[in-house]
Amino acid sequence: MNHRINYLTESPKKKEIEDLQAKIKKLEKDWAYEKAMQDVWVNEEQLLNKNSVIGGQQNGLTAAQLTAVNDYVRQRLITTKTNWLAQQEKLTTIGQEADKLRQQLSTLQAQAPRPTSEVVVEISSEVEVGATFTLTYFVGEAGWIPAYDLRAKGVGQPIELLMKAQVTNNTGEDWNKVALSLSSGNPTLGGVMPTLNPWTLYTYRPMQLQSVAIRGARTRNADATMAAPSSAADGEAYKYEERDATAIVANTVNFRTTTVEFIIETPFTVPSDGVQHTVGVHTHSIAAVYKHYATPKLDKDAFLYARTTGWEDLNLLPGQANVFFEGTFVGESYLQLDMPQGHAGHLARPR
Repeated sequence: MNHRINYLTESPKKKEIEDLQAKIKKLEKDWAYEKAMQDVWVNEEQLLNKNSVIGGQQNGLTAAQLTAVNDYVRQRLITTKTNWLAQQEKLTTIGQEADKLRQQLSTLQAQAPRPTSEVVVEISSEVEVGATFTLTYFVGEAGWIPAYDLRAKGVGQPIELLMKAQVTNNTGEDWNKVALSLSSGNPTLGGVMPTLNPWTLYTYRPMQLQSVAIRGARTRNADATMAAPSSAADGEAYKYEERDATAIVANTVNFRTTTVEFIIETPFTVPSDGVQHTVGVHTHSIAAVYKHYATPKLDKDAFLYARTTGWEDLNLLPGQANVFFEGTFVGESYLQLDMPQGHAGHLARPR
């Protein structure tokens, strides 16, 4: 089995791009027609103004005739101005719609040059057979993070916890109505267990020598590595001895829960746009104890907060949470579930 990149395969969004280009072309044609009609009204206005000046300078016109000419020119100018404004409104509407389509086209064209990823499988068989194969593979640029909605209808009521998943797909392939399952595991971490090697410690221990030491003189035997200091008693010397370490060296351990898989029952669509798409995972009803809390020295407000227990059995993961109380959004919190605590989080609002 091998993996390769195909740069010749057409983008799966080609049809959508072509449809947008056709719509934009039609709007541009409509815009050009409306602009031409607007120019017609401009030309008529210029012609009316010119004829009005010439008519007023002609000799032999009666006052009634001159008034009639002016009335006619006035009515036509009103008509041309009204139609010009109507054409301008049409041009504005067409231009705005065309701009939206151009922006959408630009977004799709930015994704269009992506090549196609292919998996090539070579099969070895002693006889010719028909078979169906299912390929399971790992790709990067995709993942999810948990998020929560915490809702309390009132004091004494349980907390409704909605676990959500913010799924991101930037693989270059859209997921259309797929059977989605979310895992808390990370396949990029690997599975090689670390090995903790022992440390060898050198401990200091005094010992009694068999030979007699002369005051002020340095003595050394085969086992000793340091002579007794001048303040040592007669006949004593000191050495450093190599011994195996028996104490446990302090170290930091990150405790992680067992990998959990969340299966989304309803087929879900995630386009390859790199944007987070939210899907509901599970809803839990958690019993809570409500208490009031106040620290006047730091804050003049008193707070109502809720404490919960038993959350460790819900297979939750750390994540951002939106907090609602009595149907009103009161703020954001964070469920820090990977640290030992007596509660999964708290609802708090000033009272």
